[in-house]
Amino acid sequence: MTLKRLCVFCFLIVISYVLKSQTFVSNFHKDIGFTDYLIKNSLTDDALVFLKTMKEQNSITLSQNDTIHYYIANIYYKTGQFDSASYYYEKVSFNSAYSLKSSFFLGNSFLKMDSLSLAEKSLLKINTTDTLMNELLHFQLSGLALLQRNLTTYNTYSKNLTYKNYHLLNEEKILLDYSNKIKNLKKKSPFVAGTLSALIPGLGKVYAGKPRQGITSIIPVAILGLQTFEAYNKAGVKSARFIIFGSLFSVFYIGNIWGSVLSVNIVNQEINNEINRQILFNLDIPLQRIFR
Repeated sequence: MTLKRLCVFCFLIVISYVLKSQTFVSNFHKDIGFTDYLIKNSLTDDALVFLKTMKEQNSITLSQNDTIHYYIANIYYKTGQFDSASYYYEKVSFNSAYSLKSSFFLGNSFLKMDSLSLAEKSLLKINTTDTLMNELLHFQLSGLALLQRNLTTYNTYSKNLTYKNYHLLNEEKILLDYSNKIKNLKKKSPFVAGTLSALIPGLGKVYAGKPRQGITSIIPVAILGLQTFEAYNKAGVKSARFIIFGSLFSVFYIGNIWGSVLSVNIVNQEINNEINRQILFNLDIPLQRIFR
């Protein structure tokens, strides 16, 4: 084979390879476009099946694999399956174009699962010189600090919030409001609730913010107390009547005290849960706005 023919042959091989690669890339983009169509039409189960089928192809590149992982993770995130979402976000490689997005959503996935230590570890790995991304990172860390009820750490991270960027402005103000709310929150005391119910049955539940329960609690205790007193006056302490009513009175009286203590703990927990729910919702909004 002459040198000229050899050059032509090599050229044809290269052209063939390039055309084949371009065709494959084009097909991959079409498949991703079809996935977008499925997701936009709420066909997330079909989209997951399609993406996992794409993933099984031997010819996909590392970059394309990262894209598939990111898309799968996003579907799980949007459908509230945060454990699966975190699994696929972690599979996106560091050099991927989706790496930064995945890191932020990974941190938020851990927050949704109440895995605060994993969320903190994930967020602290993010290293960016972009002004917006840096502020978003400190915003997420500020929210995490509030979920941990660590106001000192919140103050440290919130110093990097400008309250000027329109991507984050409203949510930063809301986070500041919640920091003040947490700072000024006065928890009701289980000890006080128990003591009040010991003095006047039902009063502890009124203190806990449950007046109806307090009123209904006092009725059986009062009735049994009167029956016990009457049995004592008429039949004495050794009578079966006194023992029965006295025992029932003791059970309801002690139960009323314990119930008041539990009511305060439940109310305190409900308040904390609602604050956490609002903070988590607030942390999610900028991610959806910036990375949509």
